Amino acid sequence: ANLEDINVLVIISAIFYSCLCRGYFTLCRFKMIVFDECHHCDQGHFYNKIMRDFYFYPKLKRGVKDENFPIIIGLTATPCK
Repeated sequence: ANLEDINVLVIISAIFYSCLCRGYFTLCRFKMIVFDECHHCDQGHFYNKIMRDFYFYPKLKRGVKDENFPIIIGLTATPCK
């Protein structure tokens, strides 16, 4: 299936990061990204790498506009780890 034909994509964070690194798609392609179990997000976690390398870095260093980026939602059942 072509990515353009997909409304919802469920993917493991490591695979998502790998696809971003390889240029298969960009974050700007998505309207919303939901990170489940986001309380696990630490320096080495792929959620952290995705946000650092493909969300915050382009916005700060390359001047990409906010309206081009998806809404980010983090879900957790453990707010106090």
